[in-house]
Amino acid sequence: MDWLRSHASEVLDMSTDKGLGTALVSRSEYERLASKVIEKSDVELTSFQQDRICVTAVLHMCELARFALAEKKVISKQVHDLWCCLLREYRVPLLRLLIKVHKKPVAARPIASGVSWVNVSASIWVGRQLQSVVKLLPTITDRFQNVLADLTLVVQDFYSNSFLSTFDVANMYPSIDHERCIAHIRQTLVEFGSSEPSWGIRVPIVCDAIRIIFASNILRYKAVGQQVRFYQQVLCIATGLCCAVELVNSCLCSMDLLVKDSLNAHITFYKRYIDDILVVLIGQARIGNIFGLQHIRTGHQGHKG
Repeated sequence: MDWLRSHASEVLDMSTDKGLGTALVSRSEYERLASKVIEKSDVELTSFQQDRICVTAVLHMCELARFALAEKKVISKQVHDLWCCLLREYRVPLLRLLIKVHKKPVAARPIASGVSWVNVSASIWVGRQLQSVVKLLPTITDRFQNVLADLTLVVQDFYSNSFLSTFDVANMYPSIDHERCIAHIRQTLVEFGSSEPSWGIRVPIVCDAIRIIFASNILRYKAVGQQVRFYQQVLCIATGLCCAVELVNSCLCSMDLLVKDSLNAHITFYKRYIDDILVVLIGQARIGNIFGLQHIRTGHQGHKG
């Protein structure tokens, strides 16, 4: 403790990525990890560029809200008012890192979120629209209890000739290309969404809202001894975005269907919880080879088995 007190200016106590622990990280290491995150997917902005993106996002959001309310009745008056709410002061989301102490060497998960940014209300609405479809996707699970119940039935039927494999989608949030993501989400909404005529009107509005959200993905970061810098995320989904999980689940549906179709004769169980995949196969099917094909349709970098 005495050492920590004497080196307080050099050490940061940060939340860990798993559990409720705390990690002690040197400022230099933290800044190295933050710089690594920023270099991968962010472009630094001037104050003018930041203001222009902010104003453009607000204008596009208001225009889309008026169209959705007045002409197609896709959103309620309350949602319209939220989208068009002009705050006195917008606060750009702050980048912070959750330390992955279970990784060697130590890595970090970036979080960029804020409650007073231009795309928050639209992100909440988009999340709700996608969630209504995500619940219908046969490959998605949101409760571990349901997975256990389904696995119990599978094991009873194929116990002697089946095996369980688990996979993790590598670099899921950082590797998602915006336009490909929107294209896959549109496909998922069309295939699994409502059959009502109004749904066909709602789909392009959801996609337009996602495009505005992506265009206004900005974060701020301040290194020691430097001024605050602003960056635009031109690649990836911000982990702290209100609709991040729904975006990923809707986008990766293409990957799920590719795997299931390719292994239809051998697969008896396939469920994904965000980026964690559980598969039960019969016989000696090589699922790793199938996952290697996923970039054809999803654009993701790969998987970890």
